Amino acid sequence: MSYLSSQVASPLVYAGLLATMTYQGITQGYDNVSIKPPSFQTSSNSIFLNPLNVLENTIIDYFETKSEHGWDGYDAIPVTETSKKIALQIISNLPRNIQNPDIIPSAGGGYSIEWFAEQKILSIEIEDLEMSWSFVDAINKRKQSGYEKTFSGKFPNSISELLIKEFAA
Repeated sequence: MSYLSSQVASPLVYAGLLATMTYQGITQGYDNVSIKPPSFQTSSNSIFLNPLNVLENTIIDYFETKSEHGWDGYDAIPVTETSKKIALQIISNLPRNIQNPDIIPSAGGGYSIEWFAEQKILSIEIEDLEMSWSFVDAINKRKQSGYEKTFSGKFPNSISELLIKEFAA
């Protein structure tokens, strides 16, 4: 029995893996197909991708693919190892049960980690050891921001509280 057939999965998960298997089979021959299953969390009647692993993989992928000067077609600095480590540390310290953020490489060699809900946005900018963040609530006309020249590794309570209050899943 295969890994997938021993789990309960949605049709979309099966469709995505089938498409991957079919593509690999056509391009490499079925004898050479090896699929490493993605990280799954299971309950008695459902299966879903582990969102933390997806976010970590996004950060690592950007580090690997945005490694040359000018990766954006202009003068972008390569994403740095330090920025990658800080971004991974931030992701691993996020409160649970919040929306998944968008993660985008920045032209300054770092990352933007952003949450959106209604007319609210929380953005964390990382470039090497520097971390800045801003929150805007357009409906209630509120804004907050912060900056750390040398990120200590301790996730700011003010950001955790905003995430839990404003961006709950």
